[in-house]
Amino acid sequence: MVWQEEFPMIEVSIPSMEREVDEAGKSRKLFRVEVLFHGRKHFVLRRSSEFQTLHRKLRKIIQTPDLPSKRNPHLRTKPLEQRRQELEDYIQDIIYQNEDVPQVLLDFLHLKHFHTGMKVSSMESLDELDSQDYR
Repeated sequence: MVWQEEFPMIEVSIPSMEREVDEAGKSRKLFRVEVLFHGRKHFVLRRSSEFQTLHRKLRKIIQTPDLPSKRNPHLRTKPLEQRRQELEDYIQDIIYQNEDVPQVLLDFLHLKHFHTGMKVSSMESLDELDSQDYR
């Protein structure tokens, strides 16, 4: 039986931010990017500069939405909560607008075993995916 899914089998959210202090005592903000893929959840921590690098790479291979700016035209910087939400929307837009999720994005999300073109699938193929080794 073949059925059409409303959403891709990959979900990405950025629910929070964390602060990391390096050995020199310098603090930096990291976005917690949570990835749900076939019932398995993991997260990666990403800096703003890593989102910028991702955007530059994606622009070379697909049409992308605009990367949210760090700056608000009326204020010096955007509130962090607004930036977090805009980055989450950016990643979700890329996933939903592309039949095949770009490998550059998969690498950014630390997804090594994602099979592209999975918006239509059969129950048999889901069983096959569940039996694969995800190490």
